[in-house]
Amino acid sequence: MLASQTASEQADGAAKAGLTLATMFYFGRVDSVLSGDALMLRMEQEAKALQAKPLAGLMQQCGEFMTTRGKALQDVATQLEQREQTRQLR
Repeated sequence: MLASQTASEQADGAAKAGLTLATMFYFGRVDSVLSGDALMLRMEQEAKALQAKPLAGLMQQCGEFMTTRGKALQDVATQLEQREQTRQLR
């Protein structure tokens, strides 16, 4: 989440929009398990750790993860569509 946010601050145009969406995606994942003070503390820790790392490798990992999750979503949509078509044929 923080890597996407940091990268979005350095980007423009479509890249910025995509990185902003990635930030929101990852925030949803983080927010579902941490909140309040625990979230703030973890964000502070991760922000400090992120300062010492190059973003390129981390952003590649993030992109690969999001691609996998996007494929999973597409698979669910395809299965639901197939079920609906089967029901309509009955």
